[in-house]
Amino acid sequence: DTPTAVGRGLVTASFDTTLVPLGVENITEFAAMAIDDEDVPLKNQQLLYLGSRNDTRSSILVNFNFTELDTTGIPPVYMHRDSIKTVRFSLTRPRYYGEPVIAPDNEVLMETPSVWYQVHKLDAPFDSTAYPGPLPSHDPFNLNRSYEADISKEPRLVIDKDDFWNWYTAPDSLVGFMIRAGSEADAVLVGFGSRDLTKYSQFDDLAVGTIVAPNFVVEFTNDEVALLVSYADVSTFHEIDPVPTDPAGGILLRTCLRNYPALHFDFSGLPADVYINRAVIRLYNDPSSSFGQLGAVVTSEFDSVVIHDQPDTLTLDRLEDSVYEITGLTNLMPQYHEILEFNVTQYVQRRINRVYEGTRGVVVTAGEDFFPLFDLDTTDPDFYFREFRFFGTAADDTLRPQLRITYSQISDLEGGAP
Repeated sequence: DTPTAVGRGLVTASFDTTLVPLGVENITEFAAMAIDDEDVPLKNQQLLYLGSRNDTRSSILVNFNFTELDTTGIPPVYMHRDSIKTVRFSLTRPRYYGEPVIAPDNEVLMETPSVWYQVHKLDAPFDSTAYPGPLPSHDPFNLNRSYEADISKEPRLVIDKDDFWNWYTAPDSLVGFMIRAGSEADAVLVGFGSRDLTKYSQFDDLAVGTIVAPNFVVEFTNDEVALLVSYADVSTFHEIDPVPTDPAGGILLRTCLRNYPALHFDFSGLPADVYINRAVIRLYNDPSSSFGQLGAVVTSEFDSVVIHDQPDTLTLDRLEDSVYEITGLTNLMPQYHEILEFNVTQYVQRRINRVYEGTRGVVVTAGEDFFPLFDLDTTDPDFYFREFRFFGTAADDTLRPQLRITYSQISDLEGGAP
């Protein structure tokens, strides 16, 4: 139309072929990498894990030196077996493991986990550097006289006074113990404070003098209390659910015992001379098998050479040096959120425009310290044990991992290729 004082009429012309969708499902390279944090080995993690979930099982090992029983305030006249009123073995759960798991829509996804605690004496003190590893040799007798379902945040397990006095007076003062979850326990992994705990904010308010780490609490007939704190503790993780090494079998992201998947999508179906309008990686989580505390999930560019050369284990420092942050999601609940979408438009643009040498895939991780935009938790990924179990490439068409690209032909936009 001829322009007037108020402009011209609405334009109804459109380009039907400007935006073209492409779904990329072929993954040409894949690695299920175990990440080793050399600064925080398993023996120094802040939580101890007990129980089982999926095919992962763990018990707790604790060593004590009975000469270190703190008898401050106990008159010497009371230091004999007949003056002991009770002996209890004490553990402390963080807030998360002492309450039901509730979804954002207020649905109760899991009741407060119930544990049946078994306490066994080891044949010898354990070596904390040997774990994850098999359960050590131990006496099959359960020392916990209060053996029943327990959902308390500070379980106090009843130990026979004679047993304790025998350990205290024995020539060998170093004694190891194992805490196992009885077969009646819920199928959950429950965390407890270790002797290396620093994140007390994850626990409810504790009474003055409470020891979070595993310890013996000895009450005497004069109502005074003596404490014995462990000198070493560790989670056994004697059985660890194998991580799928083929994306057809699923894609697992695990924290605590870090496992991060790295993948490289095949771009061969993308025409030449295109403009990338948008690219999104979509992963479908299985809430029925995923579990754990809220957390962040981050996608980063990752050198495909690293995927190819080191598919099994990578140090956390090497991972930091090998990634280029793309984007992430926060406050994700593994047993609730089903679809995770990551905008990776700039990554795809960089790849097809060849702005770097070599090829880069994508690694999916937790919110590590070197991702400042997504490191929003007060705890690091070694603290809570969580698993996101994404469907793999052999799943139903609607559940497979996919890179969704929307592009335009440059010739449609500009009248010809440059």
